[in-house]
Amino acid sequence: MRAAALAALFAAGIVPTGASAGGSSGGTFLFDGFGARGWGTAGAAIAHVAGADAVAWNPAMLARLHRRRVSVSTAGLVEGLTARRTQAAWAQPLARNTVDEGRTARHAVGAMLSALRLDAAGDVAYGEYALRLAWAFTPDPFVTLGVAFDALAASSDLDAFDARGTSIDVGVRMELTDAVTAAAVVRGAFSRIAFDDGRDQERERIVELGAAWRAARLGTVEADVVAAWGGVARLVVGAESRPLAGILVLRGGYARRRAGDSRGVVHAGLGVSAPGGRWRLDYAAAFDADALGTTHRFALGAAW
Repeated sequence: MRAAALAALFAAGIVPTGASAGGSSGGTFLFDGFGARGWGTAGAAIAHVAGADAVAWNPAMLARLHRRRVSVSTAGLVEGLTARRTQAAWAQPLARNTVDEGRTARHAVGAMLSALRLDAAGDVAYGEYALRLAWAFTPDPFVTLGVAFDALAASSDLDAFDARGTSIDVGVRMELTDAVTAAAVVRGAFSRIAFDDGRDQERERIVELGAAWRAARLGTVEADVVAAWGGVARLVVGAESRPLAGILVLRGGYARRRAGDSRGVVHAGLGVSAPGGRWRLDYAAAFDADALGTTHRFALGAAW
């Protein structure tokens, strides 16, 4: 039973394959983004995704907020397993820059609640819970700095999987031209996780570099490089087009995993907005036949 439960945790991507209940490597609290918009482009989201989603993907992108936004999201993480993540996020601009006619927020804040539940086998269950607080500061309209603080908790029926911890992410947004934005995020820049068996360890540190190109009529294309575990862990490219401006958005992407079991995963999604953009429904699917199967994500957002 214990082996089957651990295998399910590994399959879900919740615990890296280097982790074990009795060891000292690896750990919980792997990054899972937010919502369906970013995952519709395969996770290529740090340089173009704003709104409440930016609380998770890149806090510096909160500078692109023009009004308050809230969003709720649910995702099935592994086909055939009861593994679901539920999230809620809120973001708000506090003050606008005057030198760029209010295109960016000088200060913006956001928060996110996240809960994961995995019923691995029989009476074995695992849960992760996180509260994230994010802030973005734009000293210059072309550059934004962002920081996010996470309070983390995990509980399980398995020994040595209960944990408490904190983590800090930092991000930057740089507007190179009217059409090109570059971004960088360090996840787990500073962290400490304490397990109930007395172990202390850091969260896995991940560095993401990305650039997005916006074409007024075609949409947005973003490419990211994700570095972890001492090398390039993943290469990602995604695109977002708006065939019906303000109403319908189509998304697609491809992620190539280079670390561990190298494989490629195709992503696709769409978004539907009410006139004026006050309401938006997003959907994303990931087709990972070699590991997690076909998984689905939904998100509902509002702006005012």
